[in-house]
Amino acid sequence: MTSYKGLISFHNVGNSCYFNSALQALLSCTPFREYISTHNGTPFLTIVNEIIQRRNDPKSSTANPILLKRLLSEQSSFFKGSGQQDCHECLV
Repeated sequence: MTSYKGLISFHNVGNSCYFNSALQALLSCTPFREYISTHNGTPFLTIVNEIIQRRNDPKSSTANPILLKRLLSEQSSFFKGSGQQDCHECLV
């Protein structure tokens, strides 16, 4: 299997395409990645930083964002369960 530094795919956790798309968009933004790498301390930032580290490892091609999805669900009941949502709502 060929993998590329700076690229990663995510497992679909239920109907989490909207979440995966939002995460991919955020990870493509250099200022976002730089902010995450210099700020830690919350579970959200720690998990995102781990995903960024996997993304930068040429041997890692996939990640499972289930912990991040759970955190999002705890913040908003709108994202609980496996219902399909909109990417822009997730980003907001």
